[in-house]
Amino acid sequence: MRKVFLVVAVLYLVASPAEAVETDGRLGLGADYAKHITVTYGLSRGRVVGGGLGLVSTEQADGGTDLHLNLGGFYQHPVARGDRAGLYLDFGLEFASIDGFDGGAGTLPVAEAGVPDHRTTTIWTPHVGLTVRVWMGRDFSLTATHGLALDLIHPPGGADSRTNFRTFSGDLTEVSFSYWLDAR
Repeated sequence: MRKVFLVVAVLYLVASPAEAVETDGRLGLGADYAKHITVTYGLSRGRVVGGGLGLVSTEQADGGTDLHLNLGGFYQHPVARGDRAGLYLDFGLEFASIDGFDGGAGTLPVAEAGVPDHRTTTIWTPHVGLTVRVWMGRDFSLTATHGLALDLIHPPGGADSRTNFRTFSGDLTEVSFSYWLDAR
């Protein structure tokens, strides 16, 4: 799948007119494969800030549902920019609230009489990575991001917190797209 994306991107760049595209003062609306809806804003000199929201509901074997909420924000600083592509240093922070997940502790707390079962794990994840943005025309861009993340996991029921150092997106490159509007 990545090879197909790369071949299509290269062919489009070779065949398209070389019009310089800027994000300065523009608003980007998009999504990524992790089910996030994103809003991005271009600052001056190619810098970009943005955020995303993801909601996922999963059905459990007992007939109940668990809700997963993700909120994230990022800042991208240009390292190298061309007319149709750019390389950015990406800094971000994500917050996740996950029902029915014990944070890797192995057990969920059992509710006492009259006390609700708090099964929500919270995870704070700062990350840093490299992002490549490729423009497909003036208003549509594809990005691919890869980097390192540190999960600060806080399980339910007062269990010990844990940390996890990893590459983000589960060892995959995070791919997203944006449609850019003129906000000026």
